[in-house]
Amino acid sequence: MQELRADRGFSLVEVMMVVAIIGLMASAVVLSLPNESRDVRQSMSRLEHAFIALSRDSVLSGRVIGVVFSRGGFETVALSDDGWTLANGTLKPEARRWQSLILASLQVEGADVSFAATALEPQIWFLPTGEHPSYELSFEGAGTRAKLFAAVNASPEVRYEN
Repeated sequence: MQELRADRGFSLVEVMMVVAIIGLMASAVVLSLPNESRDVRQSMSRLEHAFIALSRDSVLSGRVIGVVFSRGGFETVALSDDGWTLANGTLKPEARRWQSLILASLQVEGADVSFAATALEPQIWFLPTGEHPSYELSFEGAGTRAKLFAAVNASPEVRYEN
């Protein structure tokens, strides 16, 4: 009589299930890792849209809106009879902070401008007529360099340098 031998080892289905589970776990780990380049792009996009919103708010409200820059972000100011006053109602506080970015340099009308402001004097301003000076902000973050620039009275654009 023949004796039945017990199969030793794993079936193909069992091996494939283990490989699939390991693959799912590996993809979950990779997706949970922070993507700094994506964070820089999101921050630049947020900044671009914030400046468009400031320009539109200036036109709609009929007031001059200025931007005061610092290394950590910017504040919005409005021109009133008493001079420049804070106008923080236009943008949410998180939209005014550099997220994943460091402001490296600022140029307005082709000239380097200090962004270590001590007063509420804006470096860039948006007029109710829709006009604004040309400007270029250079940022560094996560090994990526990015520039937000706008020609006179044009919408801002973002450029990336690796």
